[in-house]
Amino acid sequence: MALEAMELEIKLAAATDSVWSELFGLALIAEATIEGTVAEKALESHYFDTVSRRLARAGYAYRIRRTPSGFVATLKGFGRMEGGLAHRPEFEAAVPDVVPDLSVFDGAAVGADLPALLAGEALTRLFTVDVVRRQRQLQLTPQTRVEMAVDFGRIVADGQENPLADVELELLAGDVGDLL
Repeated sequence: MALEAMELEIKLAAATDSVWSELFGLALIAEATIEGTVAEKALESHYFDTVSRRLARAGYAYRIRRTPSGFVATLKGFGRMEGGLAHRPEFEAAVPDVVPDLSVFDGAAVGADLPALLAGEALTRLFTVDVVRRQRQLQLTPQTRVEMAVDFGRIVADGQENPLADVELELLAGDVGDLL
């Protein structure tokens, strides 16, 4: 069964992998870190669409991520961007492997008939993202909790690779104004 959420996050480019120690070493971050939430994990994400990019043209991105606890398929709507803050619907479902299968989202309020959207075209892997993620949760106010994730790794497509470095701040609970 697919879980639905509205994702609210800010994503920033990071210059080097030293941003880990620089950010996590800031007194503000250290003081706001919720005890027991600091983690580091390897993530491998495979992004899929049809050759003609039917999902992207309809406003969706689809990935299957290998995590330390298994595989998770995610379908994200493009949503909207305001002031650097992404608001988008997100649907997740546990899957057995990295074989694309949109039927795991059957019954979810995705907003589109996914099989009709694909019009018989097969899903194909577009690229893979391999990162090491260092994350923690921050208590910004008594009501506002944010996940801070710093990713470093690479994007691989068509036998080529490019470095990836970013920082994500995702609102887990509370007021979006505190995130900004």
